[in-house]
Amino acid sequence: MAGKIIADQIQSTTAGTLDTKYVVDGSAKARGMYDQIATTVQTTLNVSSVTDDSTGTYTYNYTNAFTTSAFRGKVYAGMGPGNRVVQFTGGSSTTTTQFRLANPGTDGTVDSNSSVIVHGDLA
Repeated sequence: MAGKIIADQIQSTTAGTLDTKYVVDGSAKARGMYDQIATTVQTTLNVSSVTDDSTGTYTYNYTNAFTTSAFRGKVYAGMGPGNRVVQFTGGSSTTTTQFRLANPGTDGTVDSNSSVIVHGDLA
């Protein structure tokens, strides 16, 4: 099996050991920060691009697909400045997810900092 490492635990010289199940099952599978004013993507993992759909609404396009679009219900988190929140719009597939940045009780708003973390199983 060339190119594979098979292990049940990872050991650190200072922090002890960690079961590899936590690394595989417990880590974020995609994350990113999007500046909708400058339309730039910053600090991403597994995000190939972001599509600016409309005021406050944008779609993350994933580099590696998820096994199912049902991952969307597991964990999404985000916070913009000024009590703005990142909301899941319901638009999702195995390769994309649409989000909306909004102030509570308002329609979408544009801001320079919205962050999203996605957990799930990659295909």
